[in-house]
Amino acid sequence: MTDFRVAMGIGERIQAMRKLRGFRSARDLAEAVPGGSITESIIQNIEAGRKADLTLSQFLNLAMALRVAPTYLLVAMGRPHDTLDLPNLSPDFDGMTALQFDAWLSGSVNAAYQFVLADEQTERLHLKALRELDQLKKERLRVQSMAKLALELPQDDSGSAHPWDSADEYLLEADRRITQIEYYLSSAGWDFA
Repeated sequence: MTDFRVAMGIGERIQAMRKLRGFRSARDLAEAVPGGSITESIIQNIEAGRKADLTLSQFLNLAMALRVAPTYLLVAMGRPHDTLDLPNLSPDFDGMTALQFDAWLSGSVNAAYQFVLADEQTERLHLKALRELDQLKKERLRVQSMAKLALELPQDDSGSAHPWDSADEYLLEADRRITQIEYYLSSAGWDFA
């Protein structure tokens, strides 16, 4: 079986991933895509290299049905320093490697892709802040839940510090950083209401 991470061309990557996920045929995969936006013949033509263009919704539905990050279908991430093998791209993509493409597509900061415009850098920093904000809020909820559970446990009479004694300090610091990021993004026009 071909490794989807190194397969050449989007059709070969889709076919390899389809087989890896246990879809025996193009028909099986087409039936797994909700809404009927992709037919068996479309998948067969993509896999055979006879069709190079998909709508964005078709592509994303296909990636979701295969339970794979879209980047893995778009480029050969197993060969990160190879240039892109996607057809019909503008000359701006000439020479771009799989690793650079992934950094560009994901909005990564300080990654393989080099920004051309200052606005690109700013947009990437906003995305990074949004990701950090989301992670902080999730971690804050986790720590709150664990601290609440710790309070319900029998207390140790040995006088040693409880592992959750620092939870309040952590939560204060998380609140401070959340406020800071929300202020930064709000000042750039993001709405958190």
